[in-house]
Amino acid sequence: SGSRRAPSALGRHPSGRSATRQIMTRRVRAFRLVLAFLVVVVVGRLVDVQVIHSAQYQREATQELTQQVTLPALRGGIYDRAGRALSLSVPTDMVLADDFQISHPLHEAEALAPLIGKRATTLVPLLSRHSGYVPLVHHLSTAKASKVAALAFPGVTVVPSDERVAPAGTLASPVLGLVNAAGKGAGGLEAQYN
Repeated sequence: SGSRRAPSALGRHPSGRSATRQIMTRRVRAFRLVLAFLVVVVVGRLVDVQVIHSAQYQREATQELTQQVTLPALRGGIYDRAGRALSLSVPTDMVLADDFQISHPLHEAEALAPLIGKRATTLVPLLSRHSGYVPLVHHLSTAKASKVAALAFPGVTVVPSDERVAPAGTLASPVLGLVNAAGKGAGGLEAQYN
């Protein structure tokens, strides 16, 4: 009487549940297939990169990290007819900083300041700039430069350089000329005999 259900409701209920179950089973299978396909693609790419083309990627990485720098030869001297030096190149070193590699600018500035002849308060902003290339000093004696190199701070590099000096004084400067920052003669005998 009141507890009986209509025959049409009884017939639809079990088949509706099985249809939903079949749909969910199909979705799970499809998801598993897509997931398996993605795993195969990723593993295939890993094999391609790490096994098949590994030598090519190693070469490209080495080329990206290696940079050839041509160091110019020491510029020759200019002498008078008696053999006295009028203009000479004196070997010096340039101290450069890669401020991206410097982790403690204050500590490094305090250690470098007495060696390169600059105040630590001047060096801290230079070491914190984050430009990648910061010349700290252009002409430092080789003895002091070796002390800077001995500190072995990451990001601080000592590069050979030279400075042009006139041991006999500056009286002949207009005739001798000058050397520009690139090491080329920019006037006088320096330019003539470049």
